[in-house]
Amino acid sequence: MTAWRTWSTRWVVRGQRCAKPSRRIGSALGACVSFADQRGRADTTSISVYHERADGTDGLLQFGKSKDHRPALRQYMQALGTLDPAGIPLVSETLDGNAGDPLMYLPVWRRLVKVIGHTDWLFVGDSKLHSAQNIAEIHRAKDWLLTPLQMNGHMPEHFAEWLRQQPKHLQTLTFSDANGSQRRVGHGYEVAHTLTWNDPQNGETVTVPLGVFMVQRDSFKEKQIHDLHRRLECAEAAVQALNGQRGDTPTEREALQAQAQTRLTEHQVAEYMSVQVQWREQHIEKFVGPGRPGPQRRKQTRTYQVAQVSIRRKPAVIQAYEDAAGRRAYATNAPKTRLTVQQAVEASQASRVRLTLL
Repeated sequence: MTAWRTWSTRWVVRGQRCAKPSRRIGSALGACVSFADQRGRADTTSISVYHERADGTDGLLQFGKSKDHRPALRQYMQALGTLDPAGIPLVSETLDGNAGDPLMYLPVWRRLVKVIGHTDWLFVGDSKLHSAQNIAEIHRAKDWLLTPLQMNGHMPEHFAEWLRQQPKHLQTLTFSDANGSQRRVGHGYEVAHTLTWNDPQNGETVTVPLGVFMVQRDSFKEKQIHDLHRRLECAEAAVQALNGQRGDTPTEREALQAQAQTRLTEHQVAEYMSVQVQWREQHIEKFVGPGRPGPQRRKQTRTYQVAQVSIRRKPAVIQAYEDAAGRRAYATNAPKTRLTVQQAVEASQASRVRLTLL
């Protein structure tokens, strides 16, 4: 990452775009890699800079989501496109500091197409490639793509439907270990989905038939289930700590009820547990007035409302989560003869763009 940032900074001077590197080397590399299953990838990073200027001024250096966790500094975005299998850098794109990741994919993809010289290759991205425009534009140009699907919008509903379409016989997924032996990493299956996008420029409707790979990784499943039960136990302890607290007024009792629910939300288990607060009277005798205790001292009985908190897990909801744990959906417009579930998992596993330039 550091080497890439040092290299990319050479092309930015005082917040202005400079000439891009020559495409000669990239063109030669793209031409020599002509096999049918070649893959290209893209990723971005943000480069923070110390630069003062009037707010609202147009230019490259803008405030945006900082991947350096330095939101107080201006930045620019640097995108890198590489070619598998060696992760050879082919194109670099410098973008405004407030540019979102989904917006950078099409410029990088278009430049990769020019460098490679054709569109018969697989463009692999992370979940930010998943947008209707990105998928439709790449499909319209008769190129192929592979992207994880983001769980936003209507996607959770589609995801639940795809889970219900799971066949009886699943394809086992394997990876090669250091010794060359195949080890099981999970299983998967494929379902069909159709994406539609309307081009705002010319009104054209682009329909993209997608194959969706539903992949369940064993290690990811175990991790998610373990994490859920850890959060359930922490939430139970946090809620049980409210037992015995007083609620003498209706306002105090409502506040404690809300506090119990808030603790479930803080541990992200509100949908997996239910909490109930009951109040019982507690009587305490106290002596009235000053003086030493004795049989003649007058006593007064005070009544308090004390919380008794009970918490219950929802077994059916927890079981549904465990059944879906470790799953992720990947979408592609490539035909089955071009990309299988196994090949998609292998491609996504290697989707970390090599950002080190030698």
